[in-house]
Amino acid sequence: MANKILFLCTGNYYRSRFAEILFNSLASETGLNWRADSRALALEKGVNNVGPMSRYAIAALEQRGIKLAGVERYPIQVQARDFEEADVIIALKETEHRPYLLARYPDWVDKVEY
Repeated sequence: MANKILFLCTGNYYRSRFAEILFNSLASETGLNWRADSRALALEKGVNNVGPMSRYAIAALEQRGIKLAGVERYPIQVQARDFEEADVIIALKETEHRPYLLARYPDWVDKVEY
């Protein structure tokens, strides 16, 4: 079974999704026994997002020649089991994401890397 990394951002629409797809592509290419997922810390902040994933993230992945598997799914709010199942948890911007973790998931705030 592969180890699991969890990328977190505010809306799971751009940064964490980009990180998930890029990581999984590179892990597959190099034979790394890790798999990434991504989730939102505050899904409700993305109410004005259009489509399942940012077109800018999709374009950046395409520019790198990355297969776009997974771009069709819509953002997902993180749940307790997502934290529990991850071997490594990375929030992509400490000043933005630590407050969400403190308010919503205080048991995990010091177990997350930024």
